[in-house]
Amino acid sequence: MIVQNDALIASLPTVLIVPFTSTVAAARFQGSVVVSPDGQNGLTLPSVALAFQLRAIDKRDCVLRLGVLNPAMLDQILELIDQLIR
Repeated sequence: MIVQNDALIASLPTVLIVPFTSTVAAARFQGSVVVSPDGQNGLTLPSVALAFQLRAIDKRDCVLRLGVLNPAMLDQILELIDQLIR
């Protein structure tokens, strides 16, 4: 999931992402949250957002939008990132 400000996406060669895994057992880690498929987010299985593994990747590797998270889930993940960096 890309979590970078749109203005910075245009000006930087990388984007900040939160990786997801379908290994639901990863939800045991602080800094993670389970995301269920909902028809809009592009998931086919319950997955775990691993906010504690925030990383930068080359934006050329982001070629296809798979879906969009609902605002409540997005806020929950962004809150986890905020907790990790403060």
